[in-house]
Amino acid sequence: MRIKRIIGIVYLLNGLSMFIVWPMLLIKDQAPEIETNFKYMCFHLSSEFITAIFCVITGIGLLFNNAWANKLYFLTTGLFIGAGYLAIGYYLFSDLTTGLPLLIMLSILNIIGLVIFITILKKGFLSQASDDAKLILFFSGMTFYTLINIAGFLSEMNSGYTYGYVSIVFVILIYTTWLIIANLKRLK
Repeated sequence: MRIKRIIGIVYLLNGLSMFIVWPMLLIKDQAPEIETNFKYMCFHLSSEFITAIFCVITGIGLLFNNAWANKLYFLTTGLFIGAGYLAIGYYLFSDLTTGLPLLIMLSILNIIGLVIFITILKKGFLSQASDDAKLILFFSGMTFYTLINIAGFLSEMNSGYTYGYVSIVFVILIYTTWLIIANLKRLK
């Protein structure tokens, strides 16, 4: 199926670019937050690399028409869109003179990604399983990505409540992971 190959190529290139861009930014000191918000950046980078790994694996699987990649597509799309929305928020509230082109590009890519996702969901291209399992995987991917970043953000705070909030976030992360595993099993 042609759409699977296109999505496979897009996800493979996206994942590989994340593995290239982040080390380059860190080496060239283009990520100043690494020094000012070190704990947060560790969490953020882990969410970015988890997304990159899933993008590469799903991309390769879709290119080779593997059935398991059809299942991972919904989770990976959630991670991918979650990363996009976080980046849009970051550039929206940063210096727009340098971030405006990235903000526009990310907005366009996220809209295209959502349109493709909705089309695939409506037409049942990748899986004939129930839509609720697909949507749960999609939103679980977004939730997983977001919660890792929230845990990082909270870890930067020096309040007595911080560790309580972080522990609640980790409990929700564990539950989200369970939802992901349970719904991957439901897809055929």
